[in-house]
Parts: sequence; structure tokens; C-alpha cells
Amino acid sequence: MEEMKPKKIAIHKVTTRTPESAVKWLENHFETKTEGAEFVLQAFPDLYARTLHELRGIFSRGELCALLDVFNGVWLTAEIGGQHLLLEIHDAIQLNGLDAKWKIDGPDFLERLKELPFAAKVALELWATGFWKSGAWEDQANGVENWSMPLIAKED
Repeated sequence: MEEMKPKKIAIHKVTTRTPESAVKWLENHFETKTEGAEFVLQAFPDLYARTLHELRGIFSRGELCALLDVFNGVWLTAEIGGQHLLLEIHDAIQLNGLDAKWKIDGPDFLERLKELPFAAKVALELWATGFWKSGAWEDQANGVENWSMPLIAKED
């Protein structure tokens, strides 16, 4: 029987500024702030991926394109994470005709976004800004389609 060896993971040092409220939370939930920060940073990508998976099939391609469109150039801040989504979409529909551009039902789309849990709103904000920050937009032929795959229901 072959011995199972632990998978080697490249570890990188990350330095961040953190508000006192977050530091107190880390201190209350972990032995050290560093242990807590490491856990949070390592766990977050999985939480994000699982949240996107739970959103699969909820939005049409047009609605996903509208999200990507609106978040071009948006700078997310942790202080209002989860709130960018509604603010940006509402204004884009009211002021710029986003719903007409992408042939979507604006009021229905906005209502469904409002009903999402907080974590899902944050995940969609990260998903949409990630499209622009990752460079996926540079692939004119398949960028949007490939980026949207985690959120589009598989066709039967």
C-alpha cells in the first residue's frame, strides 16, 4: 500500500490593513489573529465558488451581461460590500436604460437581486468585477461566455 503524502501548497505572505472590529472578531474566534486571517483567506475562495454554484440558473445570459456591463470600472469596498449590486443596477436601469440594452425585465431583475442573501450579493459583485480585473474581457469571442459558465444552468 502506497503511503499518502500531503499535497504541497505554495504559501505566500499577504499583509493587509484590517479594521478593529475584524481584528476583535478574529481574536474571539481563533487562537491568534494570524491563524484567523489565514483561515479566512484560505476558506473564502471555496465559499465564493459554492455561493456561485448555488446561484446557477437563476439569471439569464442577458442579466449576467448586464451585471458585467455595470461593474466595468467599479471599485469594491468592504465597508459597503453587498450593497454595490443594488445601487449600480438600479442607477444603470433608471439612468442609462440598462434593461433595454440587454433586453431584460429591469424591475423583475432588480427585485430578484434584492431578495438574494447578503453572501450571494457579495459573490455576484466579486464575480462581475473579477471579469474585468482578470482580463477575461480581452477574449472577445468567448470571454463573457466562459466567465458566465458557473452561473448558467446546464442545458438538459
